[in-house]
Amino acid sequence: MKTKLIYEFDNENHNGNLQMKGSLLDLIAVAGEILKEVSKVAAKALDEEPEDMAIRIAGATIDMLMDEKKGEANE
Repeated sequence: MKTKLIYEFDNENHNGNLQMKGSLLDLIAVAGEILKEVSKVAAKALDEEPEDMAIRIAGATIDMLMDEKKGEANE
């Protein structure tokens, strides 16, 4: 089975769509690779350390999940 991630982003409406197919372990590994590479690019652009950027990105992701969870609880 192939592992596939497709992300589409509409700049006009600021909406994103992510589709994933594959084994859970493969998807986790891919997510880690994406975080690593994005952290490197962000660190270079902001003159910071990649490790610090990875922590900030992971923290922002946790915040988004918590906001999503709170939104679901309010429905």
